[in-house]
Amino acid sequence: LTHAAGLQNITATGTGSGHSLTHSAGLVDLTGTGSGNGHLLEKTGFNPAVTSVSIGGGVSEQGNGVAGSFAVDIFVDHTHALISEHVQINQRGIHASTAGQSVTVQAEDHMETFDVAGALAASLNSSGFGAAVNVQVLIQDTEASIGNSADVKAGGDVVVEAAATQEQFAVAANIAASDKTAVGGAVAVLVSDNHTNAFIGDSAKVDADGNVVVEALQDSEMLAIAGNAGVSTSESAFGLSAAVYVHVDQVKAYVGKNAEVTARGKWGETEGVRGVGVTATSSEEVLSIAAALSAASEGGVAGSVVVNVFDEDTEASIGEGARINDDNTGADSGQDVVLRATDETGVISVAGGLAISGETGIGGAVTVSIIESNVFAQAEGNNVINAADKITLDADSHSEIDAVAISVAGVVATDGVGFGGAGSGSGNTVTNNVRAIIGGGSKVDAGGALTLSASDDSNITADGGGVALAIASGDSAGAIGASVAINIVNIGVRAAVEDSTVTAGSVDISANGSPVIDALTIAGAVSGSDSSLAFGGAGAGSGNEITSTIEAVIQDSAVTTTSGDLSLTATDGSKITADAGSGAVAVAVGGDSAQAGIAVGAAAATNEIQTTARAAVLDSTVKVDGAAELEARSTAVIDAFTLGIAGALTAGGSGVGAAIGGAGSGSGNSVTNTIEAKVKGSSLTTGGNVRLEA
Repeated sequence: LTHAAGLQNITATGTGSGHSLTHSAGLVDLTGTGSGNGHLLEKTGFNPAVTSVSIGGGVSEQGNGVAGSFAVDIFVDHTHALISEHVQINQRGIHASTAGQSVTVQAEDHMETFDVAGALAASLNSSGFGAAVNVQVLIQDTEASIGNSADVKAGGDVVVEAAATQEQFAVAANIAASDKTAVGGAVAVLVSDNHTNAFIGDSAKVDADGNVVVEALQDSEMLAIAGNAGVSTSESAFGLSAAVYVHVDQVKAYVGKNAEVTARGKWGETEGVRGVGVTATSSEEVLSIAAALSAASEGGVAGSVVVNVFDEDTEASIGEGARINDDNTGADSGQDVVLRATDETGVISVAGGLAISGETGIGGAVTVSIIESNVFAQAEGNNVINAADKITLDADSHSEIDAVAISVAGVVATDGVGFGGAGSGSGNTVTNNVRAIIGGGSKVDAGGALTLSASDDSNITADGGGVALAIASGDSAGAIGASVAINIVNIGVRAAVEDSTVTAGSVDISANGSPVIDALTIAGAVSGSDSSLAFGGAGAGSGNEITSTIEAVIQDSAVTTTSGDLSLTATDGSKITADAGSGAVAVAVGGDSAQAGIAVGAAAATNEIQTTARAAVLDSTVKVDGAAELEARSTAVIDAFTLGIAGALTAGGSGVGAAIGGAGSGSGNSVTNTIEAKVKGSSLTTGGNVRLEA
């Protein structure tokens, strides 16, 4: 049925897919027993699966060889399934409601891309220039909703679900080979902007004898590979590879402001929930690889860069003034209310650079990963939330970065100075905010347990290596290798009852943070000369920082347990492991002039942990039928190892010889903890033991 205005009355048993409705305005009344799937409003999206292959080639015997290839995909996909504003469903009571009468609003969208861009540029007697570029932009908007001020009734379940998935695969590869100068580049850029929302709108009314489930799901998988090779048989070669991924993600499941939702949970579970379930789940898996090779008789330069950026919001919430099971007459004894927000992001970044030449070789590899994430499970304030059994608010965040950056430079010079330089760098940051909150002015009543849980266990593993080798005959040789890693984790984890009135069988409030950084940096340099000066220098180091605030709090509230205990737990498990090692060797032998071998090696690590773990009852009135336990704990650990080695040798020849070797290593470590388990400005009455531990 498609309509523009007026009153529409649909009466049917609703077998199979039931009633399918698209409308733009007016009042709609759907009445039916709803056997089978009842009323179903569903849209599954465009679901594009696209494959693009772009190949370019330029080959010349005498002139320059020039080649380029480009693959560019841009998709904008809007997938909406909705019961619009002011719509009424199952209001007239013509048919008796049954357990089989359901209302389902479902939007599902899947986007898939597979792109390859390749280029070959070659010249037998001149230069070669080649480039391969792969660009993907995906914009995805998936929404399932019951509109503002709508009124929906069902004898069974009401399900509002939005699900979106993305699969991206991109390859950019280039080869530039020539007798003279060879220049090549390969770039893969992927951008995804996802908005996945499932909601019951402001001031809407939803009443179900079964369950009400509002669920938003988003899943992204990405693989990007950029590879480049530049080869010159008589001059220089330059190569660069870059893989860039930018991901913006909003996944929200919510009940709108001043909405009224009742789910009696009479007929068992739906999507693992009996009663009201509001869940938001986001998942990302990313693998980015960039590799560059440069080989030349004179100068060779190879560099690779990997960049990953994530901006994510995952939220399961009950809007301000919304009422859940306000009139709970007829509810099943197992009726629950669940708010759950989960985000899991996994990133693997690999960058490699290899430069080989007869005079100068420079290799570089850099990885950068940035994750910023908000994960909220919360009642925003002035809410009424009732459940015959349990009420659970759970927010969980897991961000994982694995970064590897390796560069190698090798030079063998038979006529002139030989220089090799290799460097790797890795920069990684995680900034997460995780909250499980009952907001101010709320009234909460659970026949069973009230559980608030917020957790984050983000970790960074960064491995880097830079190795340089330079050997010169008849002149000086120099080799420099360096490896650096900077890693920062900043998390805030809070589980709290704020300015609210709570009555429950028992109350368990927990906040847990266990961020981990593991950094390994290695650098090496070897130089040798049979004539003059041999210099080898190597340096490796890392800077690592963790800042965490972990809180389990009752503040400005009145909390009563009717049959069980009260537990507040704040736990911090921050850990940094940092290993850095460098080695440099310089050898000068033979020759008729003055000779010198100089080798310098250095390794350093700076590590800092600042944590706050707080379990507290502040300015509140708390009555506990059983025992009360407040525990705040931190097990912050720093494990650092640094090693620097240097060796220099001069031998033979008729001139003056000198060998100088210097090596150093060190680490600076700092841990600052604030750990509190306290009751302040409050009244605490229990029927059992009281324990505070910090």
